[in-house]
Amino acid sequence: MVTLENIIDSLLGEDVFIVRVVETMRQNTLRVIIDAERDILLNETAEIVKKIRSSEEIRSLYPDGIKIEVSTPGVSAPLELSYQYKKNIGRKLKLFLYGGSNQKVIGILSDVKDEGIHLNSNGHDITFYSFEEIRKATVQVSF
Repeated sequence: MVTLENIIDSLLGEDVFIVRVVETMRQNTLRVIIDAERDILLNETAEIVKKIRSSEEIRSLYPDGIKIEVSTPGVSAPLELSYQYKKNIGRKLKLFLYGGSNQKVIGILSDVKDEGIHLNSNGHDITFYSFEEIRKATVQVSF
């Protein structure tokens, strides 16, 4: 079965991934959140909007037209997928871990493996956290 996500995914480059697709019929809007292991430039999102808009499959789904928004996750958006962690190696993360104490850990992301991440939380010790332990992870922006 061809889904809206499949249609949009086929229009993206090989290194660009769908994070989320939100269809809001009341507002006649299709919002697509994309990401990649590299930075995505503004002109790339504009090109993706053009590709989506000109797709015959999209036109057949929305014969009266639809507003299309394409963006990347905001800087405060939680990391959800492995490649999002990889592109943030060397940055400060805040981890919210599962467990009764609602434990939070802040440190520098030093490595990403298939099963989890290594975080340098005190300048000396590097601790491994499996993805299963991590409830939420956000990049800590410093100016």
